[in-house]
Amino acid sequence: MSGRKNMKKSTAILLALGVMLVSGVASAMEMPFTATITGQATGFISPGDVMNNGMVYVGTMDGVVPLFVNRCDYGFNWNPDADTCDGTRGGLAYQTTSVSTGATSASDGAANTAILAARADTPAAKYCADLAPPNVNSHGYSDWYLPSTTELAFVFTHYVAIGNFITATYYWTSTEYTSNYGYMTRIGTAATYNAKSVGYYVRCLRKGN
Repeated sequence: MSGRKNMKKSTAILLALGVMLVSGVASAMEMPFTATITGQATGFISPGDVMNNGMVYVGTMDGVVPLFVNRCDYGFNWNPDADTCDGTRGGLAYQTTSVSTGATSASDGAANTAILAARADTPAAKYCADLAPPNVNSHGYSDWYLPSTTELAFVFTHYVAIGNFITATYYWTSTEYTSNYGYMTRIGTAATYNAKSVGYYVRCLRKGN
């Protein structure tokens, strides 16, 4: 596929303030994070393009490095013959203990995931880090990670084109807030924090060709 050149720079800013009630906890505070879109990566047409191996092109945050998500949320298995997500979408905890991990980057989900995956108590990040062939959900790659707050905000700007997201509930990011809380977000809202032990949906990200 030939990419579009000289794309105009555009910026998508996801900001929200206030307090939201989250089921099972007293409250979750919304925090603003900004996702900046700087054009298309060479060799791709537009966000939502499906690659030959089934993963989906998201776009690029720096105008150079392409980002991709796997086809299905945790709990599903991608069926390449029918091009469907088979099974049942499930939730995972950010962490099963209340220990500070240091995975606090708002922009580098890969770095956060490397920290989290080295532990035994971080199911959401470990799911993404462990994706590798022959698992069909890996699409042939072994460098998947749980996106950071700004990365997931960027993914959500193209959720319609990418597909297979649930809009009414939360997805974990890899960004830690405190020893007890991690950041999660849902489509149309800013990132919020909640107890790490709560199960939220997970979609994995990778970058590079």
